[in-house]
Amino acid sequence: MAMGILEKGHFAVVEPDPLGSRFKVARLTAKGQKAQEGYHRLLEVIEGRWAARPLFIIYAKLLSDWSAIPLRNNRPCSRD
Repeated sequence: MAMGILEKGHFAVVEPDPLGSRFKVARLTAKGQKAQEGYHRLLEVIEGRWAARPLFIIYAKLLSDWSAIPLRNNRPCSRD
């Protein structure tokens, strides 16, 4: 379904696999590449705004602290 939307908007094309298999290959058109670049720029702006918020700084710190907790079977365990 998503590929259909991208094709209709001329953001992507679906073509037969150049290697001759029964699969198809999807690729972005120039319009699709431009949209993708715009998406990445917008995401950087949004992330920059969020990173400047005190609550986000606390959240990022908690996330990094939690990632340091060793897990076994999705439960905290000792490091040894």
